Amino acid sequence: NQTTDVQLISVVDTTPPEQPVISDIPIATNEDSLTIQISGEVGSQIWVNQENIGIVIGESGVASITLDTSTEQNNLEIVISLKDSFGNESERMVFFINVDKTKPSQPILNTPSYVNNDTFSINVRGEPGALVKVNGVSSEILIPESGEVTLELDMNNGNRLTE
Repeated sequence: NQTTDVQLISVVDTTPPEQPVISDIPIATNEDSLTIQISGEVGSQIWVNQENIGIVIGESGVASITLDTSTEQNNLEIVISLKDSFGNESERMVFFINVDKTKPSQPILNTPSYVNNDTFSINVRGEPGALVKVNGVSSEILIPESGEVTLELDMNNGNRLTE
């Protein structure tokens, strides 16, 4: 009878995954949810705000996640990290999303009291970034940072913008 010694070697992974990468970090939304793409170490679990959301980075190294933005907070903090199968956690990616679900106030219009031309100008004051609609139709004009824009309207074209 011969005895053979068996030696067991245990390897412990203590290296955390790299910090996750988000290609397009959203800065604002008015929606209740927002889908983003996260790149990271294959096989790592995605954690959002210190919670395992049950999504693993696949073979492509990219995963899509949907963030819950149905909040009353204006400045929503999002913390994303990755954990490998040994529990090593990556450096956290922290960013903020401006959640704006408040409709702009009704615009203030300065219109002429008398018009004797086919076209006339109106001055619109409103929330910067708000889209201006004329007779319910998008003008594709946004209120600038100054909060004020002047539009030229054509009376012969149903008070539409002049071309």
